[in-house]
Order: sequence, then structure tokens, then C-alpha cells
Amino acid sequence: MFLPPSLTPARRIRSGGNKEEEEIKEIFLPQMVGGNSSTRTYYFRRYKRIRWSAAESIPDELLFEILLRLSAQDIYNSSRFVCRKWYHMMRTKNFIHKHLEHASYGLLYEDESNDVVFISHREDGGGIDTYKLNYIYTYKPNHQKYIYIWSSCNGLMLRYERSCGKLFYDVTNVSTNKALRLPPFPYHNYSASFSGIGYDATSMTYKVVVIFYHDQEKGCAILTVGVDKSWRRVPIDLLSYIGKRTLTCVPMSTEGFLHWKIYRGTEVVTLNLETEIIAETSPSIPKAVLQKMNKCRCFSTGRYLSLFIQCEKLVWEVFEMKPETREWRKLPDLCLEGEKGRIERLGFKHDDVDIEPCGWLKYPEVLALFIQSSFIIFYNLITCEIGTEKLPIFERSYFLDSSFLVTLHKNSLIWFGGNDP
Repeated sequence: MFLPPSLTPARRIRSGGNKEEEEIKEIFLPQMVGGNSSTRTYYFRRYKRIRWSAAESIPDELLFEILLRLSAQDIYNSSRFVCRKWYHMMRTKNFIHKHLEHASYGLLYEDESNDVVFISHREDGGGIDTYKLNYIYTYKPNHQKYIYIWSSCNGLMLRYERSCGKLFYDVTNVSTNKALRLPPFPYHNYSASFSGIGYDATSMTYKVVVIFYHDQEKGCAILTVGVDKSWRRVPIDLLSYIGKRTLTCVPMSTEGFLHWKIYRGTEVVTLNLETEIIAETSPSIPKAVLQKMNKCRCFSTGRYLSLFIQCEKLVWEVFEMKPETREWRKLPDLCLEGEKGRIERLGFKHDDVDIEPCGWLKYPEVLALFIQSSFIIFYNLITCEIGTEKLPIFERSYFLDSSFLVTLHKNSLIWFGGNDP
């Protein structure tokens, strides 16, 4: 309810002189909000008092649970400014970590406009939500460009910049647009894309790992974010030739581990972030399956690794690895033979269509698929149906591995030191 400009409360108060006007003064004392002198909006204080008394009557425990359901972007950009009570509640370590636990995983991908988009599955099961990230590229005055690396952990991502012959890394929260510069990387690194970030729950620290070449030899360096002042070497001498070769790919993050898997092989190299010991493993795959293998894809579920081996055009054998034991177990096959009709309704001919898994939108229910290297579609393993959504992606013909294009991600308020979302 608003008062017309010609009857503003200020004019009524100045007029004075009768009982009715004094009563109006008491009831409708205004609160001016925003704008300039000619466009300010006036709210009635009594209305405001009633509204906030109702909000303040909500128990703290219930309010805490309600606010946990807001997205990290909404909290950081607007919700924390609603009132002091909300602001102080959202800044506590307890709220930030509970919000991380409550947040759902989604996928980051690069769309046809070269923008990076976060997609997530709606909790009510009614489709997907998309959100464009505005901070993925940051241009500096000297025309250097920060570029994000497709490695994510608890909402934190890596970005790098080459300047004056040196390689600099930042750790960034893409929901709050905060960045922390890491110490300069001392070794020559021919591709920063082989870098990754992970979380060590034992020490409650984040660690950045970089694969590099030095003196014609491959090496591995690690740095504990916010603790180390310089990079440390991780021995990789015990890895086989294939194991060292496997390190030249984008790492995948699970709880307490980083993993590398080469494009055309099944070998996986795993780094334990607590012990900082690196080892290699290979799933026990029947020889007959390996002989029929056409493509092999691997990506993180958040806790496990999923391995998809293509044996026929629309049939994939599926394996899963538990990082703590590095043991693989066989899961039911992914068969899309019955989805040929839906594939045609999306505008593709099933006879020559090229489909491959690229990530879990919601594990183990909804799987994202690349189709014709140009779009992302979604397959529900519960209903065994392909969804109607079709998202165009930015084509990069020189990328061989889908992990360059899609990565598992969770938006969060996590940051280093202090209670500041």
C-alpha cells in the first residue's frame, strides 16, 4: 500500500491542527526506500513492523534450515543483506559447511556462445536449471587473460595466467567471485590443463596439484592452499611408463583424491591427498570386453569414479571404483537401443548418431550425454528415458576427452580463513 505523492505523510504532518491528522501521523509514519527525491517509495511503518514481527517469530533452527535451501549466488548477492540476523547467521562456519553438504552437484560446460554454464537437476525432478557464470574469464590491463581449468572441488576452481615467463595460479570461488593468488610455479609447465584441486578432510585443507616437465622429465608438484609458501615435489618414480603417460590429462576430484585417466586406456592414476602418495590401478575388465572396446570414458560422481566402455554403438559397459580401496565393481550396462525413437525426435538419425557419456548430472539417476559432439542431452536411468532438453555446446574439435568440456561442480560459499561467505 502506497500514499499518492500529493498526500505524502510529510505534508500531512506539517499541516497539523486536527485530531484526524494527528492520528494519521501516528499510524502512517513513513519509511523512505531508495530512489531520488521524486521517485522514492514510501512504506507504512505499521505494515513493516507487522511483516518483520512475523519473520522474527520463526525459530532460529527452522530459519537455519530454510536458508540452507537458497543457492550460493542468491545468498552472496542478496539474501545476506536482508537483515543483520540473516547476515550473521550466514557468515558462521557451521552454516557455510552445512550449506555445502546440502548443495547438490551439477555440471559446468561451455555453451555455443563461449559462456560457461552451470546446470543442475531440480530437486522436484521437473527438469534442469541453468545458470551462466559471469566471472569465468577475467581480463587484466596488460591484456593477459585468466583462464579457468576444468578442475573443481567444493565450489573452488583453478585459473591460471602466464605473465613475464612465469605461470601463476589462483584459486577462485565462482559463486562469490573471490580469488586467492598462489605462489609462482617454479617449473616449466607446457599445459596448465593437467592441474587439479582437491580437499584433504583429515587436515581440512585444499591442495593444488600440477603435472609438469622439467629437465625433459615429467614431475608432479603439490601445494597446500593458504599454508605452503612454495611448491613441493611428489615422487612418481614408481609409476610405469603408461602410468606417467596417463598424467597428461585433466584430473578428476573425488573425496580426498585426485585421479587421471588417459583417453584411450583404462588405467587410472590416483593421488591420495592425505598421504600424498600416487599409485596406478586398472579395472579387472574381461579380455573380450577390451577387444570390443571402441571408446572409454571416466568421470567423477563426487565420491566414486565411473568408467564407461563402449562395446557397441549404443551400448556401454559400466564400472565403478571406490578410491579408498581402488577396487572396481561391475554395474549394469548402459543400453540406449530402446531410445532410437526419442533420439530421432530430438532431430538426429539414430543410424549415424554419435553418443557418449560425459558426466553425472544427478548420481546415480541422471546421466549427461554428448550427442554428435554438438549438444548435451540427459538420460534418466530410473525411467530409462532420454529427456527433451538439448543444450548446444561450444565445439572444440581439438579436444579429445570430454573431461575438457564438462566437469562436476558444486556451488558453495567456501573460502579460506575467517567466516566470510
